[in-house]
Amino acid sequence: QGNREASDRFFERAVSSYKDRQARGADDAATKYYLASAHALRGDVERAVRYLRESFASLRPLNSARAGLDEDFDPIRDHPQLRALLETSASQVFR
Repeated sequence: QGNREASDRFFERAVSSYKDRQARGADDAATKYYLASAHALRGDVERAVRYLRESFASLRPLNSARAGLDEDFDPIRDHPQLRALLETSASQVFR
């Protein structure tokens, strides 16, 4: 299980770093993907799906394929919101 307090600190630092980058104008799809995966690991479906959807804006084929295989999304893999996003994205990629 690891150390929950250390995990929380690293998570908060990652989110803070993302917000700092965003405030400086760096709002890239790769960073949003990693933020989505961090939220997924914590079981936060709403934020994971939101950031993953945003990451699809410019990197849909790559991030859709990655999220389908990425173990970081396993904690929410069966959630209807994630499943719907991945299914919709896959159908858009392969049109």
